[in-house]
Order: sequence, then C-alpha cells, then structure tokens
Amino acid sequence: MASRTFAATPKAIQKLCAKGRGQGHGAQYQPWLSVRDVPSCGQVNRIRGHTTTRVHHFLSQLELLVFYAMDLAPSITDIREQYPLLPIEETWAIAQACGIAHPLHPRTRRPIVLTSDFLLTKQMGLKEQNLVRSVKYAKHLEKPRTLEKLELERRYWMSRHMDWGIVTEQEIPPALAKNLAWLHPCYDRSVLASLSPDTICRLAQELTETVMAQRVALRTAASTCDALFTLPPGYSLTLARHLIATRQWSVDLHVLIEPSQPLAISRTTIHAHQLSGAR
Repeated sequence: MASRTFAATPKAIQKLCAKGRGQGHGAQYQPWLSVRDVPSCGQVNRIRGHTTTRVHHFLSQLELLVFYAMDLAPSITDIREQYPLLPIEETWAIAQACGIAHPLHPRTRRPIVLTSDFLLTKQMGLKEQNLVRSVKYAKHLEKPRTLEKLELERRYWMSRHMDWGIVTEQEIPPALAKNLAWLHPCYDRSVLASLSPDTICRLAQELTETVMAQRVALRTAASTCDALFTLPPGYSLTLARHLIATRQWSVDLHVLIEPSQPLAISRTTIHAHQLSGAR
C-alpha cells in the first residue's frame, strides 16, 4: 500500500480525479501514482502489460514481480495498479473509528490518499471477480506502523465486500521470479514478427520435437533449429520463451530454466492461432 506525500490537498486530489487518475479499465485505466510522482530509489519501473496493452507503473521490484505473475496468468483479465482509496473522508473515518493515525503529508499535515498496489479482475467461470492485493516484503510486516496502514486498507475493502490480501516475496521464490522476468518480454508473438505465421508454426513443431526427443541443452536444441531454418542465432530460443510464456509448453516454473541445460516439458499444445497473431 502506497501512502506517498503526493496530492495532499483537496485541490490537488480534485485535479487528479478530473484528469482521470484512478479511473477506467484495461487500456484506459490511469494509476493514481505514476513513477514520476514519487522519489526514485532505483526501484520504480514502467512496463507494458500484455493483459491491458498499456504501460504500468510500479514502485518496487516486488510489485513488478507480482505483476509478471498476474500478467501471464490466463484467468486475469484486468490489472489496475496504484488504485486510490477514495473518498479520502472514508479512510479518515476508518482511522478515527479504530484509533489509527491516518497518514498525513509531512509539511501540510493534511490526510493523503492511500492506495492499494493491485486491483485485479479474475475470470471465475462465467463470472468475473475483483481481487485486491497489497504487496509487502515480509520484513516490513514486522513494523507496527506498516500493519496499522494495512489495517486501514483491509477495513476499506471489507466494507465493500472485496477479497483483499497481502502478497510477500515468499509467494514468489527466486527461481519463479527469474523465470517470470525472463519469459514476460516474449509473451507477445510480435517478438517474432519478422517471420511468417507458417514459418513460426513449422519452427515451433520442429523445436518441440527436438527439445522433447533429444536430452540436450535448450540452447543447443534452439541453435539446431536456427540452422535448419537458416535463421539468425537466437530466434528459436525466443520462440521457446514464447511457447513457455503462453503455456503451449507446460513447464514447472518453480524450477529455474537454464538455457544451458535440458528443458523438461511435461505437455505440449501448439496453437496455430496463437502463433499467427498476438494476444
């Protein structure tokens, strides 16, 4: 939950609302906070999402890793980050009722707008469900003040009957984190845009057979296919990343994917329509 010193006056809050901050869905959503609104400590990131097709703003590396997981999850249909808890009078009233000091601007001493790190929309059968997740490093949960601010957030969403929870780095172990970061840039088929759909389909079939039939390093199998199709080095490895990211290759992502090692694929489902067009 972000509680930065940004937009700490009623006029500033009204101005941001008028600009559409914290409003919209999908590609039209605008986060309440952008990376330009907060001091940078080398942790902020701007990443284009595959689910929403817009640029997302993250204020920590852990937020980015959680985003990678959500953006590659087929059941997630919308991702809204830095979502504001408005109206501010409501979080103020919650703070007063439970005896917690509401975060204030250090200079003006006015209440500041609290935000939730993620408001997610998940497809649940024929229905959609909204989920709210606050992202925190486990060590920060040992701080009483952090827990107080999380309690304000929890009560705000509880009053709306929303599924709210906390995600820590313990839910994203190192191997999974590295795999997600490696795969995310290759989710969209546009990374192979220089190849025809037919070539991509034939290459995918050949690469799949080579990886599964020969227990050689993934990079070696990819290089073999590059040579067979007279492609520049790296094309087949990029395709392999795409096939894993889109779940056309079923791989245990909790095991670190090392291109210098053989890759264990438990199942393959090559979809021609996925290989011939982007999400």
